[in-house]
Amino acid sequence: MDNLIDVLIVIFVSGIINYFISRLFVKKNMFYVFIIPAIVLIISGLIFLYAFFGTTNWGSLIFLILAFIGLFIFTGTILSSLILFFQFRKKL
Repeated sequence: MDNLIDVLIVIFVSGIINYFISRLFVKKNMFYVFIIPAIVLIISGLIFLYAFFGTTNWGSLIFLILAFIGLFIFTGTILSSLILFFQFRKKL
């Protein structure tokens, strides 16, 4: 149960940070709101690929854990970006 709370905290904090940063982007173009989630997904995907192909020992487990943390951050950022997207779409 403690791990679930930690994951939810990571998702919530990353969503709040992304919400305020992406609010600046949405004023220029509505689809700029998805820049940060895309960057997070690409970085976590590259970490996972490096872990899969780059190491053969227990170090790959660390990279796999980092990739899952990146996936949780991506979940938080995409949720807040979707909220911003639909919020500003109604205003236009």
